[in-house]
Amino acid sequence: MATTKQNPSLATMLEAALPDLQKIAPSYVNVSRLIALAIEAQQRNPLLAKCSLVSVVNFCKKCAEAGTDRIGAGGMWAVPFWNEEAGCYEMVPMPDWRLLIEKTKKAKAILHATAEAVYRNDEFRYERGLSPALIHVPKLGDKGELVAAYSVYQLPDGSKDFVVMDKKEIDNIRARSKATKNGPWVTDFAEMAKKTVVRRAMKLFEGASIELTKLLDIDNAVSGFGEIMTRAEVKMPTALPSPQPKAEAKKEEVQSPDLAPSPAPAKPATPPAATAAESDNGVQTIEIVMPPIGSKADKRGKLRYYIKVDGIFYSTYDTKLADTMQSAEGIPCVLSYKIDGDFRTIVAVEPEREDEPQADKKDDLPY
Repeated sequence: MATTKQNPSLATMLEAALPDLQKIAPSYVNVSRLIALAIEAQQRNPLLAKCSLVSVVNFCKKCAEAGTDRIGAGGMWAVPFWNEEAGCYEMVPMPDWRLLIEKTKKAKAILHATAEAVYRNDEFRYERGLSPALIHVPKLGDKGELVAAYSVYQLPDGSKDFVVMDKKEIDNIRARSKATKNGPWVTDFAEMAKKTVVRRAMKLFEGASIELTKLLDIDNAVSGFGEIMTRAEVKMPTALPSPQPKAEAKKEEVQSPDLAPSPAPAKPATPPAATAAESDNGVQTIEIVMPPIGSKADKRGKLRYYIKVDGIFYSTYDTKLADTMQSAEGIPCVLSYKIDGDFRTIVAVEPEREDEPQADKKDDLPY
């Protein structure tokens, strides 16, 4: 059996990045498998073989952040992209539609979802309005050209809904993609059509989990969705207002331009229901029931996670804190934070749990 020859420089870089990848990746992600598949993908595709080594490492980091160790169908596609400014090919990640569904299910936003392509000779019709309905009878044999794609999903309450996109809409998305001339848009157009309509359907649940939000952000960067789609959840404001502006604002933390504070309102916002207690080191605490967590990338591309309590935003860059907050959603917690100028930065979260901690959900995953 012939053996493939690894690029020693790439292998060395990925080995050096292994500790960081293990810190980023959830416990169920096999980082060693991810690295091996990335090397294999680069060896099998002539254009991927030309990608910069740094971009391959960054690709693996994106996969780890999104919580997957699969490359290709069901995971993350590795797409070669020509970067004119850098003058080289780069390996960029593009989520597969099945991964989008998997992460939305894991976030408990849906029970099930699927996608299908529709061809010219199929019997297909649908209705919207008060009584939505969709009928699709695929044609055996000569299907004709692809004319549309649709995604059907089931909500936790058992109700179902669907999203339909015709080929013109799909082509418009493809035209905005970085990978319009190579990668799965060329080799697997029907799968990308399914992915496009699934992406439109799953955007309704953005913010349901950190992994899903990260996955959608990754997809925005390469697939062309970012320019035409908006978040369904509450958007991160341009400012994180403080209910009681302090006389002397601290300036230790430099905020990114997209999180720059706006002028203080004429009347202070309503403070949280629980009274905040302040310690000698400036840390304040409040008792809350943990709301859903959202996230937004700053100008440096770093994710800032936030919650909204009684109209007030609290935020952090700490992913471990964000994981704790997500797992504590709907549970009474003690939230510790500092006021940095017009911003409230979370420093600790202590869930008040009386029941047993949740079991490891590793067995719930399909791999």
